[in-house]
Amino acid sequence: MSSPLQPVTPVRKPLFARTVARALTKVLEAANTSIHWINVVGESSLDDNPTLLWPIETDPMFNVMVQFGWSEGTLLYVYAQDSRYRPEKVVPILQIKMLGSMRTVCADVPIVMNFLDQIRDNLFEPEPPQEVLSEQF
Repeated sequence: MSSPLQPVTPVRKPLFARTVARALTKVLEAANTSIHWINVVGESSLDDNPTLLWPIETDPMFNVMVQFGWSEGTLLYVYAQDSRYRPEKVVPILQIKMLGSMRTVCADVPIVMNFLDQIRDNLFEPEPPQEVLSEQF
């Protein structure tokens, strides 16, 4: 006697913030922005293995902060916030260096937000998250 087949739940591979940073770099380059580099906050780009996971289990709200760069250009920070009621608990994930002016870079923020929305929308598909960040962006 056999039991009824149970649906198979897809296993998600971990999605590293460095993978997201590389994919976002490609998107910003393709959009002809003034992207210079993207770093994962708290992770050395010199390390071979990424360590910071992209927050996919909590489905956080993403925020983008724009500030003047230290020597030139403008910095964008991508923050994750797990609860709208705890804005003091935001966590920085990505630091993006753009060589454009504040006005130019602010016009590019919708590209970043659209990219973040696409990740969120596609994380609940049966493919592993790395597939989401393929050449489809």
